[in-house]
Amino acid sequence: LANPEVGNIMILMQMLKAIRHAIDGLKLLVVVDSEASMNLLEKSSLADKIFVLNDTVKKNKVLRQIRNEWIDLTIAATHPNYANAKTAFQTGALYSIGFRYDYMTNKDTDFFFTHPIPFDPQKSEFEQYLNLLRPLGLYRLPELEET
Repeated sequence: LANPEVGNIMILMQMLKAIRHAIDGLKLLVVVDSEASMNLLEKSSLADKIFVLNDTVKKNKVLRQIRNEWIDLTIAATHPNYANAKTAFQTGALYSIGFRYDYMTNKDTDFFFTHPIPFDPQKSEFEQYLNLLRPLGLYRLPELEET
Protein backbone atom coordinates (compact mmCIF):
# COMPACT_ATOMS: atom_id res chain seq x y z
CA LEU A 1 0.00 0.00 0.00
CA ALA A 2 1.43 3.40 -0.89
CA ASN A 3 0.69 7.11 -0.62
CA PRO A 4 -0.01 8.88 -3.93
CA GLU A 5 2.49 11.75 -3.81
CA VAL A 6 5.27 11.48 -6.41
CA GLY A 7 8.01 11.74 -3.76
CA ASN A 8 6.46 8.88 -1.82
CA ILE A 9 6.19 6.77 -4.95
CA MET A 10 9.87 7.41 -5.68
CA ILE A 11 10.76 6.28 -2.15
CA LEU A 12 8.49 3.25 -2.60
CA MET A 13 10.34 2.38 -5.80
CA GLN A 14 13.63 2.39 -3.89
CA MET A 15 12.04 0.14 -1.25
CA LEU A 16 10.85 -2.25 -3.96
CA LYS A 17 14.37 -2.34 -5.43
CA ALA A 18 15.82 -3.18 -2.03
CA ILE A 19 13.29 -5.95 -1.43
CA ARG A 20 13.74 -7.40 -4.91
CA HIS A 21 17.54 -7.24 -4.52
CA ALA A 22 17.45 -8.99 -1.13
CA ILE A 23 14.87 -11.73 -1.76
CA ASP A 24 15.15 -13.89 -4.88
CA GLY A 25 12.06 -15.18 -6.64
CA LEU A 26 9.74 -12.75 -4.91
CA LYS A 27 6.44 -11.76 -6.47
CA LEU A 28 5.70 -8.10 -5.67
CA LEU A 29 2.13 -6.84 -5.71
CA VAL A 30 1.64 -3.14 -5.07
CA VAL A 31 -1.53 -1.26 -4.17
CA VAL A 32 -1.67 2.46 -4.98
CA ASP A 33 -4.53 4.91 -4.91
CA SER A 34 -4.11 6.71 -8.22
CA GLU A 35 -3.68 5.95 -11.90
CA ALA A 36 -0.68 8.32 -11.98
CA SER A 37 1.10 6.27 -9.31
CA MET A 38 0.28 3.09 -11.19
CA ASN A 39 1.75 4.55 -14.39
CA LEU A 40 5.01 5.47 -12.65
CA LEU A 41 5.34 1.99 -11.18
CA GLU A 42 4.50 0.29 -14.46
CA LYS A 43 7.35 2.13 -16.15
CA SER A 44 9.78 0.97 -13.47
CA SER A 45 8.95 -2.76 -13.90
CA LEU A 46 9.52 -3.24 -10.16
CA ALA A 47 6.07 -4.62 -9.39
CA ASP A 48 4.69 -7.83 -10.81
CA LYS A 49 1.12 -6.63 -10.34
CA ILE A 50 -0.32 -3.23 -9.48
CA PHE A 51 -3.75 -2.65 -8.01
CA VAL A 52 -5.44 0.74 -7.85
CA LEU A 53 -7.60 1.24 -4.79
CA ASN A 54 -9.39 4.59 -4.70
CA ASP A 55 -12.87 6.06 -4.53
CA THR A 56 -13.73 5.03 -8.09
CA VAL A 57 -13.11 1.29 -7.67
CA LYS A 58 -14.96 -1.20 -5.54
CA LYS A 59 -12.70 -1.78 -2.54
CA ASN A 60 -14.05 -5.26 -1.75
CA LYS A 61 -13.51 -6.40 -5.35
CA VAL A 62 -9.87 -5.26 -5.33
CA LEU A 63 -9.24 -6.77 -1.90
CA ARG A 64 -10.74 -10.08 -3.09
CA GLN A 65 -8.35 -10.05 -6.08
CA ILE A 66 -5.43 -9.45 -3.73
CA ARG A 67 -6.53 -12.20 -1.31
CA ASN A 68 -6.76 -14.59 -4.27
CA GLU A 69 -3.01 -14.07 -4.76
CA TRP A 70 -2.37 -15.69 -1.33
CA ILE A 71 0.20 -13.11 -0.29
CA ASP A 72 2.57 -13.66 2.60
CA LEU A 73 3.39 -10.07 3.54
CA THR A 74 1.78 -6.64 3.38
CA ILE A 75 3.83 -3.51 3.95
CA ALA A 76 1.67 -0.46 4.57
CA ALA A 77 4.04 2.20 3.22
CA THR A 78 1.56 4.92 4.08
CA HIS A 79 1.18 7.60 6.69
CA PRO A 80 -0.01 6.07 9.94
CA ASN A 81 -3.78 5.87 10.16
CA TYR A 82 -6.50 3.39 11.02
CA ALA A 83 -7.98 3.12 7.50
CA ASN A 84 -4.65 2.17 5.89
CA ALA A 85 -3.90 -0.32 8.66
CA LYS A 86 -7.32 -1.92 8.23
CA THR A 87 -6.83 -2.18 4.45
CA ALA A 88 -3.45 -3.85 4.99
CA PHE A 89 -5.12 -6.36 7.30
CA GLN A 90 -7.91 -7.00 4.78
CA THR A 91 -5.40 -8.19 2.18
CA GLY A 92 -5.27 -11.46 4.09
CA ALA A 93 -1.47 -11.53 4.31
CA LEU A 94 0.08 -13.77 6.97
CA TYR A 95 2.37 -10.94 8.07
CA SER A 96 1.96 -7.20 7.93
CA ILE A 97 4.30 -4.30 8.57
CA GLY A 98 3.13 -0.75 9.13
CA PHE A 99 3.32 2.31 11.32
CA ARG A 100 1.56 2.39 14.67
CA TYR A 101 -1.53 4.62 14.50
CA ASP A 102 -4.18 6.29 16.64
CA TYR A 103 -7.63 4.75 16.82
CA MET A 104 -10.40 6.58 18.64
CA THR A 105 -9.13 6.99 22.21
CA ASN A 106 -6.28 4.49 21.72
CA LYS A 107 -3.08 6.31 20.88
CA ASP A 108 -0.16 4.64 19.14
CA THR A 109 -1.92 1.31 18.63
CA ASP A 110 -1.05 -1.56 16.29
CA PHE A 111 -3.68 -4.31 16.38
CA PHE A 112 -3.80 -4.72 12.58
CA PHE A 113 -0.05 -5.33 12.18
CA THR A 114 2.06 -8.35 13.08
CA HIS A 115 5.16 -6.10 12.90
CA PRO A 116 4.22 -2.57 13.99
CA ILE A 117 6.80 0.18 13.55
CA PRO A 118 6.80 3.31 15.70
CA PHE A 119 6.33 6.50 13.69
CA ASP A 120 8.89 9.18 14.56
CA PRO A 121 7.82 12.57 13.18
CA GLN A 122 11.34 13.88 13.80
CA LYS A 123 12.73 11.64 11.05
CA SER A 124 12.42 12.29 7.33
CA GLU A 125 9.87 10.31 5.33
CA PHE A 126 12.77 8.53 3.63
CA GLU A 127 14.05 7.29 7.02
CA GLN A 128 10.51 6.36 8.07
CA TYR A 129 9.99 4.18 5.00
CA LEU A 130 13.40 2.58 5.50
CA ASN A 131 12.27 1.59 9.02
CA LEU A 132 9.46 -0.43 7.42
CA LEU A 133 12.08 -2.73 5.87
CA ARG A 134 13.87 -3.49 9.14
CA PRO A 135 11.64 -6.48 10.07
CA LEU A 136 12.85 -8.03 6.79
CA GLY A 137 16.47 -7.63 7.87
CA LEU A 138 17.07 -4.75 5.45
CA TYR A 139 18.78 -1.83 7.14
CA ARG A 140 19.77 0.24 4.14
CA LEU A 141 18.67 0.73 0.58
CA PRO A 142 20.93 -0.25 -2.31
CA GLU A 143 22.68 2.63 -4.03
CA LEU A 144 20.15 5.04 -5.47
CA GLU A 145 19.90 4.61 -9.19
CA GLU A 146 17.83 6.08 -11.97
CA THR A 147 14.57 4.20 -12.31
